[in-house]
Amino acid sequence: PLQRLHLSTAYEALYEAKKASGQPPQMASHDTGLFVGVDKTEYEIILTELPAGGHEVTSSGLAIIAGRVSYALSLQGPCVANNCACTSALVAAHAALASVAHGDCSSALASGVNLLLIPSTTEAFVRAGMLSQQGCCFTFDARANGMGRGEASSSIALQEACVTAQSECFDALWASGA
Repeated sequence: PLQRLHLSTAYEALYEAKKASGQPPQMASHDTGLFVGVDKTEYEIILTELPAGGHEVTSSGLAIIAGRVSYALSLQGPCVANNCACTSALVAAHAALASVAHGDCSSALASGVNLLLIPSTTEAFVRAGMLSQQGCCFTFDARANGMGRGEASSSIALQEACVTAQSECFDALWASGA
């Protein structure tokens, strides 16, 4: 489910970026990179409870998600999955921006994806005292008292024009420190 959801948002981001720039919306791109932040997949736990069928390795591996989506979209630039817990999507955006800025690729997709599929993971966080009692986190705030878990998938397309000092989106993106 994680790979399917990520493929959907990555496709949409790439399609909309190509449409907005006036390019034909075909997906093949010879130097578009894909950078995805993804945390431990709960789907892997579900699969261990089912009879082995051979797809467990490719359907739940974190390292495979970027490659599978890159292949499906015919992307041939850098292809990276990272697991940095709560900051995975931010790290992916930073890596994508840096890759475009350094000329590793002319455009990149930066993504983050997470699904909450089983209650035992949340229960473990509760037992460890890691979750906020309000159900949300207050990052960089005196009210911070834990984290809030959530599920989402998002993708943003970055192009060379976006990483130049003359672009309108430069200030917001460059804040990642690339």
